[in-house]
Amino acid sequence: MLRLFLSRGTAALLLFLAASGVASADGTLTVTYFDVGQGDAALVQCPDGRAMLIDSAGDSRDAGSRQALIDAMEARFPKPSDRNLEAVVASHPHQDHVGAMDWVLENFAVKLYVDNGQPNDSARSSRATELRKKLVKAKKMRYLDGRNASGETIDVCPDLTVRLMEPWANDEKLTDTNDRSVAVRVDYGDTSFLFTGDIEGKAEASWQKQAIEKWLNVDVLKVGHHGSETSSTQSFIDAISPKIVVISSGDPTSGTNKRFKHPRTAPVERLNGQLHDGAGSKIEAYDSAAKKWILQSRNKGLWVTRKDGEITITSDGKEAKVTKP
Repeated sequence: MLRLFLSRGTAALLLFLAASGVASADGTLTVTYFDVGQGDAALVQCPDGRAMLIDSAGDSRDAGSRQALIDAMEARFPKPSDRNLEAVVASHPHQDHVGAMDWVLENFAVKLYVDNGQPNDSARSSRATELRKKLVKAKKMRYLDGRNASGETIDVCPDLTVRLMEPWANDEKLTDTNDRSVAVRVDYGDTSFLFTGDIEGKAEASWQKQAIEKWLNVDVLKVGHHGSETSSTQSFIDAISPKIVVISSGDPTSGTNKRFKHPRTAPVERLNGQLHDGAGSKIEAYDSAAKKWILQSRNKGLWVTRKDGEITITSDGKEAKVTKP
């Protein structure tokens, strides 16, 4: 019956399906980068309605971040009966990436949980790990240590190839938690997306020395570490050669951004060099040489949650494009 209704092109039903995360009628993959302040969270929704969540924001020092993720997920899955996730990936245990993960595990039926295999470093990440262990023990969820599965694919839906990549798996010299992030590559038809957690220059260089490099060239890049100066090195950007770039960061006063000041002007300039569709509106970026925030030009194709809000990218398997804002 559902297919019958869809074939008739009922506009109201299509709008409902798009909002609720139920199957797309036109074979569209939807990737949403949530506006969660100084943090990361992205939802990958398959053409058949199945979904994967990558990170969950929620830094305790950014009061609105956790609630922003909760509000965004509840808006897409208003009915508790629809709250099912094929996979959840926690790139690394920093609060701005896993701060609402306990809520996710308490409110969604999750089939597979992936993290980077590193011990917790906060009460919130510890709470998520406790819930994960409880659910796995009860055989309600499977667990995968990303460090032991780097290069492997996971099942999310038949239309997607979802590959885990963690440079730390083959490079013991990577000691920083950011560089130990488990990254995710998503391929749908001829289009591809890369989610890099907080990976910085050392891990980027390690990637390029490993066999992982063959999976770097993608259409859409979620920039490492919120546009940090220590991430998005020129050689790494050259290897990826993205057409669309997303930076997830908060305003200068939110959470840890008071200290770290993301995004920085240098990586924005490097990313601009890969995007050739002309200048877009300006964004706030921190100039470390001048030691102040400035309005910096950005080329079209570079999107920042701080400026643009929630960002939605769709793919028909042939082309990925920003549909919101």
